[in-house]
This record gives sequence, C-alpha cells and structure tokens, in this order.
Amino acid sequence: MLKQRGITLIEVGVTLAVTTVGLLGLTAMQLQAVRSGKDSVNRAQATWVANDLINRIRANEISDYTTDEISCAGMPQTVKACSSYYGADSRVVSDADCSGDEMATFDIWEALCGMPSGSNSVGSAGFLTDPHLTISASGGADSEHTLTISWVSRTESDNAYVVSSEVIGRDSDGNQRFLTDQSQISSSQRSSLTMTFWP
Repeated sequence: MLKQRGITLIEVGVTLAVTTVGLLGLTAMQLQAVRSGKDSVNRAQATWVANDLINRIRANEISDYTTDEISCAGMPQTVKACSSYYGADSRVVSDADCSGDEMATFDIWEALCGMPSGSNSVGSAGFLTDPHLTISASGGADSEHTLTISWVSRTESDNAYVVSSEVIGRDSDGNQRFLTDQSQISSSQRSSLTMTFWP
C-alpha cells in the first residue's frame, strides 16, 4: 500500500480553478456595485436638476418652458446669458434686457448643460453622461407639466458607453473628463427620471 506524500498536481489544479472562479465572482459583484453606486449618484443629480428647473419655471410664470427632447449637443451658440457666470479668468456679466422667453431659454440650457467656464461646462453635463430633457404640458401653460431627464446608465449594459483616451478637461473636483463615443450609445442604455408638477 502506497502512502500519499504532499499534494498532487491535480489537487493543485482543482484548488486554483475553484479559487479563480470565486475571485472572478467577487470581482464581477464589485464592478456591479460600483456601477449601481454611480447610477444612484446620477439619479440624485438628475433630481437636483429637475427641482432646479421646476423652481425656475414657477419663478418665471409668464413664459412657456415646454420643449421637445433636447440634448447638450444641440445647445445653440446664441443663448442669451440672463445670469452672471464665471468664464476662464473673469466674471461674465448677465445681459440686463432679458425677456421672459429669453429667461426661459436660458434656464433650460443652463440647468441642463451649464454655461461655459473656461474649457469646461458648469452644470449637469459634468455629472450626467449625454443628458436629455423634455418638458411637456397636458393642457397649456397652467396645466399639469411633465419633466423628463434621461442619461446614459452604466447599469443598463456592460458597455453603456465608450470613453476615449483624449482628456478634454477637469470637473470642479479635479476629475478628468473624457470624450464620449456617442455611436456606442443606444436608447436601451439610458436611465430616466420623470417628475409631474403644476407651475
């Protein structure tokens, strides 16, 4: 009868396989937790933007804020600055003669995309990936309004978006910002927040 001494290669291989599968499971669970955490931060930011817009709408009750779906990529260059903001090195003073409709246009774009500040943009665009906004009213300016903000969600897909290696600036916390490959984004990879309110 032979006595076993030490560990055979088969036993070592089985141990390595079991350990590897367990570690891969832990890694996948950690990645999903990070994605979910990021999406909860995005949802909190979208809620903040939505509440900001609702307050602006209620403050400027003479103007119509309804809009079809817009995104920061379509932000016009001619938005009148109805509030002061800081540019690259100095304060940009607001236009003194903004009408109610110009204020509504400014409010929508500034809340969703921010005003330019140096090479970056200050607003939800620094936190939400490709934010979109829709505001609709069921029966005119004094009726119930529905505000929807959507963004690319990391929890909807493993490859929700692809970032390039080209750094385009830094956000207010010093984190690098990257260009997003918009061709990799599909409608099924978006999360959204909808709020219904009366102006």
